[in-house]
Amino acid sequence: MKYWLCLSCIGILTACGGGSNNSAPPAPPPVDNNSASINGPQSARAGESVALLLLAEGMPGRVSWQQTAGPDVSLVSGQSQVLAFDVPEAGDYAFTVSFDTNQGRRSLDWQFSAAPSDEPTTNVRLDHLAAEGANVSLHADASQEVKSVTWQLLSGPNVTTELSTNGQYLFYSAPQVNQDTLMHWQATVTLVDGSTDTDDAWVMVKNVNANSQGFFPNYRNTVSSEAHAYLPDSPYADHLVDCTYNNQIASSCQFSRLPMLGTEHQDPAIQQVLERLVVTHDWMGDNFKRYLEESDPEVTADMLKLLRATTAVVIGYDIRPSFYWTATGAIYLDAANLWLSPEQRDSLNDQPDYRSDFGNDLRFYMPWRYVKDNQYYLSSYAKSPRQHRRFADMQASLTWLLYHELAHANDFFPYHSWSALAAGDSPLAYSNEHGPSSATFSQRYPLLSAQMKGLAQVSFAGQTANATQRAYLPDDVVSFFAPDRAVAYYSYSTEREDFANAFEMFMMSYRLGVQADTGVVGTRDNPQDLVSWGQRNRQNLPAIQPRVDFAVQNILPQLNIAQARQNMPAARLLPEGVAWRETVDLDGSAENISALDGHIKKTVRTPADRPVPYQH
Repeated sequence: MKYWLCLSCIGILTACGGGSNNSAPPAPPPVDNNSASINGPQSARAGESVALLLLAEGMPGRVSWQQTAGPDVSLVSGQSQVLAFDVPEAGDYAFTVSFDTNQGRRSLDWQFSAAPSDEPTTNVRLDHLAAEGANVSLHADASQEVKSVTWQLLSGPNVTTELSTNGQYLFYSAPQVNQDTLMHWQATVTLVDGSTDTDDAWVMVKNVNANSQGFFPNYRNTVSSEAHAYLPDSPYADHLVDCTYNNQIASSCQFSRLPMLGTEHQDPAIQQVLERLVVTHDWMGDNFKRYLEESDPEVTADMLKLLRATTAVVIGYDIRPSFYWTATGAIYLDAANLWLSPEQRDSLNDQPDYRSDFGNDLRFYMPWRYVKDNQYYLSSYAKSPRQHRRFADMQASLTWLLYHELAHANDFFPYHSWSALAAGDSPLAYSNEHGPSSATFSQRYPLLSAQMKGLAQVSFAGQTANATQRAYLPDDVVSFFAPDRAVAYYSYSTEREDFANAFEMFMMSYRLGVQADTGVVGTRDNPQDLVSWGQRNRQNLPAIQPRVDFAVQNILPQLNIAQARQNMPAARLLPEGVAWRETVDLDGSAENISALDGHIKKTVRTPADRPVPYQH
C-alpha cells in the first residue's frame, strides 16, 4: 500500500501494510468519578503566568473550563486538562471545570487571589498537556532583555533536552509513562542588568493508548489527545477524530463513515466545511471560520471549491509542518499560521521544523518570498515583545498555504472523481488505484536538470551531499536552474510538489496580485546575502506557462486561464550583486523594509519556509 503524505509542501511516504475497514479505534478508559482533582496556585501576582491542572487518570471527556469570578482571562486552552494563562491584574479569581466521568458529568472549582506587582516579571510559557512521545517546548520570557536562561527539572522523569541558541527555549520529547505524570520545570533568567528571576512551569505527560503500527505513532509522532470536532453537533463528530487524528488509527476509513466533501456538496457552504473541522484548541476553529467569512469573496470561493477534495481539515498546535495525507483524505494545518493574539501564540509548540538544517554544507541557498506592491507580503512577528497579529497578516500566511495543500488534495482527488467514490472505498484504496494528475504533469512537462533534482534531495530530504554537490558554486546552480522549467527550487523535490507549486503561484498572482521571487545566493564570504541571480514571476515565463496552465486546468477547470494571464505581470530578473532583502523593491516605490529583516533572515535561511518531504 502507498501512503502519500504531502507535506506543506509535499512528500512521499511509502509503506507496506494498511488497507481500509469500517471499525473505530477502542475507546480510552473513562475517568473514575472519585479520582479527579485540581492542582493550582493558592496565590499569584499580577502579570504572572499560572496553570490549573485537572488531575484525572484516564481520558476525561468534554473538558470545559469557565471563569466564574475575577478580571477577564483569555482561556485559549479551555478544553484541555491544563488551563494556563497570564494573570491580567490583581483580584480574586475563580474557575470551574466540567468533564465526563464513568458516572456522568462532574464539576470542580478553584479559587486564588492575585496581588499587585510592579517588579519585572519572568514567565515561562506555556504550561500544557503533552502525549507521551510528543514534542514539548517551553519559552522563558521577561519584561526586560534576557541575557541567559538556566533550566532545571525539579520533579518528573528525566529527559534529554535541547536548548535554543540563547537558551530561552527548552525542547524535549515527552517521556514514556505508565500513568499521567507531571513534570515540574524551573527557569532561572539572568537579565542584561545582572539581576535574576525565576518562574516555574508544569507539563502534564498524558499516558495515551497508542498503536505502534498506527498511522501517526509509526510514521510521524504520537499526536495530541486533545483533538476534537470543532462543532460538537456536527453530523461527523463521532468519526472525525477516529478517522483523521489519533494514535490508534491504522487503516483508512471508508467513505461511508467520512465521505469526501465534494461527494455530498457540489457547492459547499462555510458551515459544511466547519462540520469537518478538527482542532486541538477552539480558537483555531474560530480563526479559521473568520478567515473563510472575512477573506476576499473570490478567495473564499476558491477555497470552498478546493476543499471539496478533502474529508476533513485538522488544525493542531503539534502539527509541524502542514501536510496532506491520502491515508485519511484530510489536510493538516500548522496552527502557527492562524494565531492572532499572544495568548493564542503561547499555546503553540515552538520546536523548529526537523528539516531546518538540511543542506547546510552546500555553498548556496535559494531564498523565496511573496511580494505585493514591492513589499514583503508575508510578515514575521518576534516572540518578544508580545504583540497581536494583524488579521491581514494571518490571512496572508494561511492563503498561500491553503492554495498549496489543497492543490495536493485535488491532485489525488480531482473534480471528476468525487461522484465515482463508492461508500465502501477509502481515500487510501482509491488513491492506490488511481494515479494523481501530477504523474501526467511530470510526463508531459518533465524537469530536465538532474543536478537540481539531486540537490533538492539534499536540501529538502536530508540526504548527505556528495563531494560534487558540495563544490557547486552559485553560478553553477544558476546554470542548472535558470534554463529549466521549475517555478521554484522545491519543485525538484517531487513531481507532486512541482505540480502544487505551479498552481499555488498562479493563484496568488491571479487572485491577490502577489508575485513570487526566487533567487540563488552564496553561503561563503557573503554576509550581506548578495544575490547571484534572481527572478520575479518566474511562473509567467513563456516556456513555463504551459506547465502552470496544466496544473490550474486540472484543479480549477472553470477558470479562464488565458483571460487571467492578461493582467499578470511578466517575469523580471532581480539585480545581481545586491543584498537579497534590498531586491524586494524593483521600482523604488516601497517604504523602508528594515523592520522586516528578522523575517527575511528566517525566510532565506530556513528550508522549512518551503517545507519538504517527510522521510521515514
